[in-house]
Amino acid sequence: MLGDQETLLIPDMYYRLSTIRLDITRRDDAMGAVFRAAMNSLTSAGVVDDTAALLAYFDAQERAKPGLVGCVGHCMSGQYITTVSARFSASDGRRGLA
Repeated sequence: MLGDQETLLIPDMYYRLSTIRLDITRRDDAMGAVFRAAMNSLTSAGVVDDTAALLAYFDAQERAKPGLVGCVGHCMSGQYITTVSARFSASDGRRGLA
């Protein structure tokens, strides 16, 4: 649960492909192929660009406090956490990822 001083942002990593909603409880081979194609469409460069946009969004919010932003990767997005954490460190005085 979030407190009144916290903000949660959950990006749609597949927005470039349009709207994709899969009911994994009914997964079959065809759905698996769509799922793999969606996962394979992601690139580190695209995720870095999207992360830069998200950090800029936070910076533009009047109520957002300066400082670190937590970032959690799970399952398929977990591989990108290392990339964006290295790219957006707070060592240069900007908003960074924790």
